[in-house]
Amino acid sequence: MNIILIGGSGKIGSSLVLNLIENGYNIAIGDLDTLDINKKIETITNISDTKVFIENVDITSESQYLKWINNANDYLGKIDGAINCSYPKGKKYGLNLDQVNLDSFNENVSMHLGSYFNFLNITSSFMEKKSYKGSILCTSSIYGHIAPRFDIYDETSMTMPVEYAAIKSSINHLIKYFAKYYSGSGLRFNSVSPGGIIDGQPDNFVKAYSKHSLSKGLLDVEDIVPVMEFMISKKSSYINGQTIVVDDGFSL
Repeated sequence: MNIILIGGSGKIGSSLVLNLIENGYNIAIGDLDTLDINKKIETITNISDTKVFIENVDITSESQYLKWINNANDYLGKIDGAINCSYPKGKKYGLNLDQVNLDSFNENVSMHLGSYFNFLNITSSFMEKKSYKGSILCTSSIYGHIAPRFDIYDETSMTMPVEYAAIKSSINHLIKYFAKYYSGSGLRFNSVSPGGIIDGQPDNFVKAYSKHSLSKGLLDVEDIVPVMEFMISKKSSYINGQTIVVDDGFSL
């Protein structure tokens, strides 16, 4: 299978890239900076028969992404699936609610949600025009469908950004919109919503988070990647318009 993946240098994206290559997928990788993922791929052995295309792209730009997807298609051939793991954010992303003004809110929503629309819109149109069938997958979050658990951020400098909640809930609804719009086309649209992922958070946050979970608490990125591989593969052929939650029960 030939897969295109945006955000291949991020925490989830880079692990997913390695997983897909090791499982025999041909892959095109795009990100603003591809140096790190290039280095990680170089550590994989026995990939001589696997096609790997890497090119920088700004997913917030229509023209750049359209050029990139054409280049990826020229290199790989028929595209069987597309994944967006990107995380565009503005300079003032992640402030406490009382520090967020309209300009910073609009900037972050425009960059992140707008880029996911750009990905979905261009990818689906491109694949349909070429009569390609397959899976289009976006990365969402548990905070796209539940209210924030603000108590877990007590006594930390962390918060759950208001723009993040607005963006991720909108991505989940865009998935349903595109799935309905392209009904019967052979394209399917889904999102995966991870819970919190271990990333050097303070101990008191880790403990507070675990109290809302059923067994493990914060997840390793390797707990998410196999689900995403399943969702991009033909094994999930009849899952369409859905948000798949992987959170150790945190959102219950």
